[in-house]
Amino acid sequence: MLSLGSLREVRAPLVLSLVVAAAALVSPWLLSNAGFVASLKVSALFAAIWGAVVLLTLIHFRKRGLWLLLGAPLALYWSLVFVWVAWNCAHDLKAFCG
Repeated sequence: MLSLGSLREVRAPLVLSLVVAAAALVSPWLLSNAGFVASLKVSALFAAIWGAVVLLTLIHFRKRGLWLLLGAPLALYWSLVFVWVAWNCAHDLKAFCG
């Protein structure tokens, strides 16, 4: 069972994870003038940083590091959208390819 003391140890990586995940989510909107590809690359970079933080925290804290997966929907949203659109374009669904 997780105690409050064990969650305090994971607080700093959890906050870092959520900040990086939020940056991955909002970066395409903040960089909308830079173009779609550039904003997607920045979002993917933040998602990779988030994944590295989660991996290192899981290695160090084991089960207690699972709390960092709370940021997964934020960090991976644009990556999954891109994969979904690319898959639809590869299967000749014209509605998603423009």
